[in-house]
Amino acid sequence: MVAVTAREAEAFVRTRFASVPIILFYGPDEGLVSERAGAVATATTGGDAGNIVRIDGDELASDPLRLADEANAISMFGGMRAIRVKAGSRSIAASLEPLLSSPPIDARIIIEAGDLKAGHALRAAIEKAKEAAAVPCYAEDSRDIGRLLDEMLEAAGLRIETEARQMVLGLLGADRRLSRMEIDKLLLYAAG
Repeated sequence: MVAVTAREAEAFVRTRFASVPIILFYGPDEGLVSERAGAVATATTGGDAGNIVRIDGDELASDPLRLADEANAISMFGGMRAIRVKAGSRSIAASLEPLLSSPPIDARIIIEAGDLKAGHALRAAIEKAKEAAAVPCYAEDSRDIGRLLDEMLEAAGLRIETEARQMVLGLLGADRRLSRMEIDKLLLYAAG
């Protein structure tokens, strides 16, 4: 098991995920869960969208062997595959059991879930497994949102005055995806 704290999550997504074949991203910030899962999927496949497979968790619960089949399938064009599973209302723990004991070699399973309590079956199974990691995605504080704003401004080649920056940060918050979309609007307005 790779123990990842909320504080270590960003570093894990950037560099430490490579040796972990099964990763669970969970937490109340749905946008951050999706963003981190997407970053790991893209890095896993080297940006080859054809090697990213998406499976709905409720469909997977109906066919528990499908995940093992997908994880052990060979990519048509070579390279590592990323299997993104969006956990739903039904349990997918049975689908994970064979893979937790014998992880895939040429695929990474990336599971996206909501806010899971410590005793939740999915989270507990991942946290107990030797070659899996559970990564928490909690609402970001003002420093994290400030870092996102600064990164996006720098990428766009723009700067912002301190007073305006504080005002923008006061309007952003609870969901990473929504914050990113609002910053995108601001950048579009400021362009040219």
